[in-house]
Amino acid sequence: MPIDSTFESDFDVTEIPETDTHHEIFRFPIESKSGQDGLLLLITPRGQKPWVGLFAKGDIGGLSGAYHLPNRDRLLVVSNGQGFLVSAMSPEKSKRLDMSAIKQAMPDLQSKRLFLADDQRVMSLGENDIEWENNRVGKDGIKIGAVENGYLHLQVWGPPDNQKRVRLDIHNGQEA
Repeated sequence: MPIDSTFESDFDVTEIPETDTHHEIFRFPIESKSGQDGLLLLITPRGQKPWVGLFAKGDIGGLSGAYHLPNRDRLLVVSNGQGFLVSAMSPEKSKRLDMSAIKQAMPDLQSKRLFLADDQRVMSLGENDIEWENNRVGKDGIKIGAVENGYLHLQVWGPPDNQKRVRLDIHNGQEA
């Protein structure tokens, strides 16, 4: 599982193989009370006690990984496609993303954004968490290319066997 530290942060994150009983455990989604199968991470905020996050797997499948965000306290955790915006300092303030089959995540240091894609939409996460979401991009798949001259370049698939290139403005997600 990749742990991407493109952006500087005030915490460390490590994948652990089994539940660590020496630290407080937070289950994600927060409303989950019982044990579950998922991704286990040890989060160590600077100057605070470490804690363990148990992140439920998505139902549809997709990417798994942890991504530092431009906000030094935040990270995105993706467990089998299900995304969670997590506060390392205050895990109880974390939330599940309304994007349950994340297939790709691409950080861009210059624009201070993390771009996410599932099969139909693209989302931009920045210093203020969700900066924009475009739900109208694809039908059968999206591949994030590069960020150039203020645009996010995508390869998009739709029926019937239609493939096209799309550019989104990185500031608002609108198609150019």
